[in-house]
Amino acid sequence: KVEEIRESGQKVLVFTQWVREGVDKIAVALAPFGVVAFDARLSATQRESAVQRFREDPKVTAFVATVKSAGVGLTLTEAAYVIHFDHWWNPAWMWQAEDRAHRRGQVQPVNVYSLWMADTIEARVHELLQRKGLLLEEVIDGLSESAAEGVISVRDWLDVLGVVAPERAGRSAGAG
Repeated sequence: KVEEIRESGQKVLVFTQWVREGVDKIAVALAPFGVVAFDARLSATQRESAVQRFREDPKVTAFVATVKSAGVGLTLTEAAYVIHFDHWWNPAWMWQAEDRAHRRGQVQPVNVYSLWMADTIEARVHELLQRKGLLLEEVIDGLSESAAEGVISVRDWLDVLGVVAPERAGRSAGAG
């Protein structure tokens, strides 16, 4: 996808929740397309330089960042694409990260892609969020991080992780 984006003369924001297993490895993989890596390890000066390089260098196609480090306070309207390589459990953080491209001054439609690995905890969280209705368009605009936290119960999280709640385990043992 990044190759297509580069060939079209566009830029992309790639978000991950991890630094070493995310930003570092993705940046290496995308190096042939021109990449800027951005995470909390950078000093304020390095962050400014990374943003400026992404904005101004036509050889740089991808801005790879953690959701938390680049999710607030940046305007990156040079990008017409956003890719979520992996996902934060709370979709509000992801939407906030996407908003880096959806800012005043954006003149292009912004395309957002999410990559999901089958049979993972991440996929089960996605299923849970869909079941709870958190990914519906009507909810997205008004959902805050604190609102999302109250919607998913401890039992929901235990189910996602495949852990049987203690009260359910006792019933199961006695039923056999």
